[in-house]
Amino acid sequence: MKIIKILPLLMSCLFLIVSCGDSTETTQDEGSQTTGSTTTGTVTVSGKLIGGENMQMYFDEVFFNSFNPKEKATIDAEGNYKFELSGLDAGIYRLRAGAGSALLVFDGSEKNVVMNGDLATINNLQYEITGSQPSKLYHAIGQQMAQLAQSKQFTEKNVKEMVDTTSNALVASYWAYKAVPLNLTFRYPNPDDAIAVHEAAIQKLTKQYAGTRYVTDYVGDLGQIKAQLATQKIRVGIEAPNISLKNPEGKTYSLHDLKGKVVLLDFWASWCRPCRMNNPEVVRIYNQYKSKGFTVFSVSLDGLDANTKRRFAGNQASIDNYLAQERTKWISAIQQDNLTWDYHVSDLKKWDCEPAKAYGVSGIPKTFLLDKNGKIAAINARGKALENAVKELL
Repeated sequence: MKIIKILPLLMSCLFLIVSCGDSTETTQDEGSQTTGSTTTGTVTVSGKLIGGENMQMYFDEVFFNSFNPKEKATIDAEGNYKFELSGLDAGIYRLRAGAGSALLVFDGSEKNVVMNGDLATINNLQYEITGSQPSKLYHAIGQQMAQLAQSKQFTEKNVKEMVDTTSNALVASYWAYKAVPLNLTFRYPNPDDAIAVHEAAIQKLTKQYAGTRYVTDYVGDLGQIKAQLATQKIRVGIEAPNISLKNPEGKTYSLHDLKGKVVLLDFWASWCRPCRMNNPEVVRIYNQYKSKGFTVFSVSLDGLDANTKRRFAGNQASIDNYLAQERTKWISAIQQDNLTWDYHVSDLKKWDCEPAKAYGVSGIPKTFLLDKNGKIAAINARGKALENAVKELL
C-alpha cells in the first residue's frame, strides 16, 4: 500500500549524482573497451581540496554504470593535489577522495585542468573548475537542475529539454542517465516520458561516440527496461481491459460504458489507510471536473479472499457473516469519504478480485487514468499531477 511519488525520488537522486553508486559500482579490468579519440600529449589535473589534506585522491575513468581507477595521488598538508596524465580518451572522468567526488568530462582538447573545492560540499556541485569546457558545462547544468529540484519544478521533461539543447553528447547523456534513473522507469505515471529522455540521449551520443562503450552500455541498460515494459500487459497507451461488476445495490456497471469521458479507475478498499487518505483529493478533483466529462470508477478490494477464508475452516455461516460485514464497511467508507460518483463496484474477493489480477494490482491505492477513448493515459498519478493530466485530457 505504497504511494509512490516520482519527484522526491528524482530530487534525492539528483543531489547524490556525483557520489551515488560508489558502493555498488563494479571496477572494470584495465583492458576494457576504449571510448573515443585519444587526448593529445599530457594533461595536468590539479587544484586544492579543503578538508582533504593528507588523503589519497583517485582519478577514475567513469562509465554509466561502472568505473576504472586509473591513477592516485596524495593530497599534501595544504590540500593541494596534482596528476600528470597521458593517453586519455575523450570521455568521462572523476576526482575522488574519501566520500567526495567531482565529475570531469574531457573532449580531447584539455591541457591544464584545475578543480578547487571543499570535501564537505563537493558532492553538491560546489566546486570551481577551469581548463575543460565540457566539465564546466556539466557543472553548470547540474546546478541548474538542482535549482529546479529545490523549487519542485524538476521533471523528466526538463531533462529531455536539456538533452535536446546540449551540444556535448557526453554531458547530455550522462546527466540523462543519472537524473532519470532507469530503475525508476516503472514508477512514472507515464513510463514513455522517461524512455523518451534516454532514447534522445542515446541518439545524440551515437552520433558523436558510435561504437564506444558509452553507447553500448547505455543501449544495453535501456534495452533491458524496454523489454520489461513490453512484457507488461497493462501500460500507458493500451486500451484499458473492461471491468463489469456489481455495485452495492446489485446493479452492474461496465468500465467500457464510460467511453467518451475521462475516467479515473481507482482500486481501493475501506481497510486501506493510504486509500482513505487519498480520497479527499480524488473527491476534490471529481467535484471540480465532473461537469466537464470526468468521473471515477472505483473497484473495492473489500471482501474475502482464499487466504482469509481459511480462518473459517469451511464454516459457511461464519463466512457469510464476514462477507456481510465487509460489504457494510465498503458502503460506510463510500459514505464517510463522500465518494458521490455512481460507479462503485466489487466482487468482494479482496486480493482475489479478478479485475485487480487483470490489472496487475499488488498494492493499493492503484489508479489508472483513462482518456475519452478508453486508453490508459497515466498510472498512479496523484494530486497535482493527476489534476493536470485530467485537464489535458478533457
